[in-house]
Amino acid sequence: MGKANAIRRRRVVVVDYDPAWPQQFEKLRARIWPAIADVALAVEHVGSTSVPGLAAKPIIDMSIVVRDRTAVPLVVARLAPLGYVHRGDLGVEDRDAFDSPPDLPDHHLYACSANGLGLRNQLAVREYLRAHAGAAAEYAALKKQLADTFPHDIGSYVAGKTDFVLDVLRAAGLPADCIDAIERANRSEETSWRKTFLNASALAAHVQTLRAFGEHRAAAVLGTEPSSDTALLERVRPGGTLASLATEDEAMQVIVNLFGEGWPPLPANSLAEPLPDFAAALVNAARADEKFARAAVLLGQLLATTTAPLLLHGDLHYDNVLSSGRTGYVLIDPKGVAGDPAFDVGYLVSRPAPTARDSLPLAEAIDRRLSFLPDALGVDRRRTRAFAYVAAALSAAWAREDEDPGEKLYVEAMQILEPHI
Repeated sequence: MGKANAIRRRRVVVVDYDPAWPQQFEKLRARIWPAIADVALAVEHVGSTSVPGLAAKPIIDMSIVVRDRTAVPLVVARLAPLGYVHRGDLGVEDRDAFDSPPDLPDHHLYACSANGLGLRNQLAVREYLRAHAGAAAEYAALKKQLADTFPHDIGSYVAGKTDFVLDVLRAAGLPADCIDAIERANRSEETSWRKTFLNASALAAHVQTLRAFGEHRAAAVLGTEPSSDTALLERVRPGGTLASLATEDEAMQVIVNLFGEGWPPLPANSLAEPLPDFAAALVNAARADEKFARAAVLLGQLLATTTAPLLLHGDLHYDNVLSSGRTGYVLIDPKGVAGDPAFDVGYLVSRPAPTARDSLPLAEAIDRRLSFLPDALGVDRRRTRAFAYVAAALSAAWAREDEDPGEKLYVEAMQILEPHI
C-alpha cells in the first residue's frame, strides 16, 4: 500500500442509519467466533451502529466479552491468525483494542471483562438509546453537528459528545462512582489525545520529529505508551485548521512564521526516513508508466545534489497546521523525512487540497506559492519548482497504489507545474 491514505488525515463522517449494519456485524462475528468460542462469553454489537435508526460513523463497534482479564491473552492469541493486532487498552481501563485486518469492512474490535466498566458503559448507552427514540434523535443531531464542526479532528468530535453520554449514563441508572470514573477518563482526553502507530519505529520517528521542531511550533508530546505503540499528544485548542481559517496569502504567511527559523538538523541517531526511500513509489510508478518518467529522473538529479539533509515535516499542507491558543499555530502529524527543505516547500506548493479559505483555482494558488514562499523561506526557487513537480507526481503515484480517485487532482498539479520546470 502506498502512502496516500497514510498521509491523508481521515475525515470524520456521520451518516444516516444503514439497515445493513446489523448484518455486517453478524458476518464479522461469524468470522471470529469459532476462534474464541471456548474462551469468550459473547460478542456484542455496541456503539451507534447497534442502535436502530441512529446516525453514526459507518464503522461497526464490537466487544468480545470475557469472564475476566485472565482470558484476554488467549483472545489475543486466537485472533492473531485472523489478522487482528493487539493494541492494549489505549488508556481505557479494562478494554483491550485490536487493529482489524485491512481487507474487511471498517470495524473496531475490543475485548472487555463481563463486569468491567468499559462494557457496562457500552451496554448502558446502547440499551438506553434503543429504548428512547427521542434521545437517539438528539444524539444523532449532535453527532452530525460535531462532524461538521470538526471534520478532521476525531478527538474534538469525541470530546464534544461527553456531556450527552454522561447524561445518558445517569438516566440509565449507572452508579455515581462508575459515572465519575468514566467522566475522569473522558475529560482527560479533552486536553490530550492518543495516537496509535503501525509499529514502534513509526511511533519513535513521529515523536522524535515533533520534539525536534519544538513546542513553540509543533504539538507537544506528553508521553508514550510503547506497549501499544501509542503517543500521548497535546490536544491542540482551539484546533481549527489553517485551511479553514486563512486565505491563501494569510496561510502562506503562517507557514513563513513557522519555518522562518529554518528546519531542524537531523537529531543524533535520527529515525527520519531518507527522502529516496520516502519517494520510492515515484520510481516504481515510472517503471510502469512513462507519465512519471520525467519526475523520476528529476528526483534523481535533486537527490544527487542534496548536500546537507535536514529534518523535514514530510506532509506539509494547510490541514496539518492547527490554531493554538498556546502559541498561535502549530504543526501536527509530521512524517519525519531527511532531505532538502525545498522538498517540504515544493510539497506544499503542489497540494491541490486542502485549499485555503478563499479556494483559489489550483493554477493561481500554485503561482502565488511559487512567487512568495521560496524567497520568504530562503530556499532555492529553482529547486522548489522542481520539487513541487516531483511532489505532485509522488502524490499521484501514492494515489494510484491506493486506487484513490484523488490521483487526477495530483496529475492536474503536475500539468500546471510542468511548464515551470
